[in-house]
Amino acid sequence: MEGSQIYIGAPNGIVVCVDSIANRSIRGRMYSAYRSVAVPFENVDTLIYNMNALFEYLDFPREGTNIREFTEEQEKKETRRKEAGHVMHEEIRIVREETADGDAGGGSAEDASEPAAAAVQMSTQEPASFVRKDRKRVMSDKDLLEQHGYLETFIIRVQHRQNSTWQGRITWADENKTLNFRSIWEMIHLMESALDKNMDPDELLEEHVWDETESE
Repeated sequence: MEGSQIYIGAPNGIVVCVDSIANRSIRGRMYSAYRSVAVPFENVDTLIYNMNALFEYLDFPREGTNIREFTEEQEKKETRRKEAGHVMHEEIRIVREETADGDAGGGSAEDASEPAAAAVQMSTQEPASFVRKDRKRVMSDKDLLEQHGYLETFIIRVQHRQNSTWQGRITWADENKTLNFRSIWEMIHLMESALDKNMDPDELLEEHVWDETESE
């Protein structure tokens, strides 16, 4: 497609498939090149948490300052998350050690780490995370671009993590439109604006911010 902006374009490029929305809470699936299956999300909080887990796994983009919690709901979960996070980090340490032992014994690192990674995810009951091993891509850009949400599809490329938030570009795939965002809030605002036609009239935003797109 001439002038198409439908591409991944970055190692941390993410495809967000929005499948449903209720009371301005979006649900769907997140895809990256480093997991062979989708990471589901129940709301924006979970989506942001999983995106940040990917960036930490890749160590890209480097985090300039820690991301602040951005909803009251997240603040209420913070204590429980820290406790669960301690368990997760301990399990990840064990996974790394087991992976190293497997390599020393001639076994495959892939075989040693995948079941343990699943155990980490199940034991914490937290949103899916990424176990750091070799940062191996398991999905091609073509595979990623074949994923679509029931309502809308977005391609998100976070270029910087500065000033306690994110900066990057978001593509509304169904409309082939791309805009910059300067914060997590602005990224969410752009997604909600694109989803306006799927919302109740009383929930619509006052302005539709996709009217003018930027050229690549």
